Amino acid sequence: MSGTDLKSSKHFIEKHRLDLVERISLVEPLVDILRQEDVLNQNEYETIRAGETRAEQARRLLDSVIHKGRRAMDILQDALWQQDQYLMKELNQ
Repeated sequence: MSGTDLKSSKHFIEKHRLDLVERISLVEPLVDILRQEDVLNQNEYETIRAGETRAEQARRLLDSVIHKGRRAMDILQDALWQQDQYLMKELNQ
């Protein structure tokens, strides 16, 4: 696979962004995991948690992680498996 092919293949988080915004039920445990793993800095952590609705928090979280790249998205995907296996199984079908 060439470098171009790698760049064009979307990560699970990117492919399912809209579903995740709508369906992540608990954002805070995910944000805590990402903060612990140093994916998010303190300012990002606080900005995400300051979102007024769960969907707004999820949107901020996903946008931050997608912006950081593949490794950050891998960590979020692992955290999603830990926190909501049912949702992840459904999205993986």
